[in-house]
Amino acid sequence: MTDYDDGDKHPDLVIVGMGPVGLAAAYEAARNGNKVLIVEKRTEKLSSIRPQVVVLSPERKNQLIAMINKNNDQLSDSDIKFLDTLAGSAEVKIASVQKFILNRINNLNKQHRREKESNGMNAINILYETTLESVDPARGIATMKSKDGPSQEIGYQHLVAADGGRSQTLALVNAKLEKRDQIKRSTPLGMKHIAHTFHLGAYVKLSRADGQPLVLPEREFTSSFMDDGDNSESHRLYFLRFEKKSHDKSNKKSVKMGFIGEVPKEIYDQYQEYLKEAEDLQKKIGEIDAKLKINANDTDLLSEKEKLESSYQSVVTEAQKHALAYAKKAAAKYMNVKESELNIELTPSKKTPEKDKLKILAFQGNSQLAGKAAIRVNDHGFYLIGDAYFTPNYALGHGLNDGLEAAAMIGKIPKKESKQSKGENVQSLQQHLSEYNKLNAKNSNFIRMMMQVIRWFRKLGVTRIKLADMLETGVSVREESNKIDLKKSVCHTIDRSRAGVDRDKDCIERYIEKKFNAEDVNKLITYGLDYYSMGFLSEDAPGFKGKSKEEQIAFLRQVSESNGNIPILLPWRLKVDYSHAAYLVSFFLKKFIILNSLNCILVR
Repeated sequence: MTDYDDGDKHPDLVIVGMGPVGLAAAYEAARNGNKVLIVEKRTEKLSSIRPQVVVLSPERKNQLIAMINKNNDQLSDSDIKFLDTLAGSAEVKIASVQKFILNRINNLNKQHRREKESNGMNAINILYETTLESVDPARGIATMKSKDGPSQEIGYQHLVAADGGRSQTLALVNAKLEKRDQIKRSTPLGMKHIAHTFHLGAYVKLSRADGQPLVLPEREFTSSFMDDGDNSESHRLYFLRFEKKSHDKSNKKSVKMGFIGEVPKEIYDQYQEYLKEAEDLQKKIGEIDAKLKINANDTDLLSEKEKLESSYQSVVTEAQKHALAYAKKAAAKYMNVKESELNIELTPSKKTPEKDKLKILAFQGNSQLAGKAAIRVNDHGFYLIGDAYFTPNYALGHGLNDGLEAAAMIGKIPKKESKQSKGENVQSLQQHLSEYNKLNAKNSNFIRMMMQVIRWFRKLGVTRIKLADMLETGVSVREESNKIDLKKSVCHTIDRSRAGVDRDKDCIERYIEKKFNAEDVNKLITYGLDYYSMGFLSEDAPGFKGKSKEEQIAFLRQVSESNGNIPILLPWRLKVDYSHAAYLVSFFLKKFIILNSLNCILVR
């Protein structure tokens, strides 16, 4: 979408940035009756491709699940796969969170367009490849420019900056405020040392150089320190995440691994030099392309372009080798093997080559905290959310959790009521701003305290080891404690006629009917009760993983008996003998799709 045309061009909220936090804020606000416009500088294709993994708390998982409208949503295979991940793991990919919320937004828009008073309009509109040019916060007017279109003015009631740690939205708002009213971002007390740290992240494939099976650490998520010197500042914290499912799929020969951690300044500087050289080469290639538009058959230009492209690829390859060498060093140290025994490589994306540019990230440490999370300008609210408010510290895994909690509160922004006086509306807004500031201050104060703990713990060898183990154990504990029961979160009635319920099919029913035809569903109903709920049983469940068929059957029998002898539907892939477990229902339906780690569906 390159132009915003929605009647009066006056949304309740303009949200700049559509990372997971910006999307969540948009959804929460629209669900509570607000009209929302999202402004995103990236293309639609590139807006949701980040491969990084984050750890979500149970509260934030339940917040995401609560976005499902059980009566009107259309669940896709990717939604079910995402729900399965939420149920069995503390960790999810940022891109998966974005896509899940985008699906909820699309469903919300479909529902909204059907409502008579909407006049066929969306509840949430998104302008891709669009940037904010200027803001008049006192009047509630934003001027934006799309890539191929003219500038346009949009009136708004409230503005939300969800555009990251270098928020251009904040800069534009501050430019129109008196100095005393501006929101300043600064390094919190005691955090200045972070600016002298350098960091590298990489998403790679790891294997043994001799082609033999790769033995992984017991834990999927690990943490340690790299000792590059004698002083405490040379003890660099790093994290490794091994995707054991990829290890299983490769017959134990390789594993997808995520690395993120502190690196020496010279590693960072050299990588940045490579990037600068590659950028200069790209610029020269662009200049030649412009000349070739005039004379496409110029052999000298074509030859020069070929040489530049070859040089560019060589520089990019060297940059990757340089970055991956440190990740390989960290993996070898933790796995207690020689670096020469390991191969490390980037796996190119088959569908979206642009993802490859995000598989290595290098950045200088930075801790910036805004003086306030929100202010009022006349009767308009201006809100900071996510990185725009506080630069997250990946070692503590708080960024997305805090951002989603803030998004839920943005969803409660009071609507401007025509029946109320201007003073009453302003009072309601001021109360909301106060609560929003308190929430964000509480969360940021806690994280600042924890960042200080990490700094002081790392100074001594014994506590340094304990700190790494504490961070590592923390994720493992969250892996177990953060699992949620989807049977309680997503439930439904399959047989409406037998239950005497007159209503439309809900989202789970519609999803089932995509996978099973009506006859199959009717067969299933004859084996059970009137009311059914759906849950997911992962193949990683203790009763399944590494067990024999007999042990798996015994486990299923126990599950069934402990839930009132419920029938269990198994996919055709699982070949087991049910002659001695007759109450277990199995149809072996070839239409059923195995999604991620789902090995069977529990139906009651």
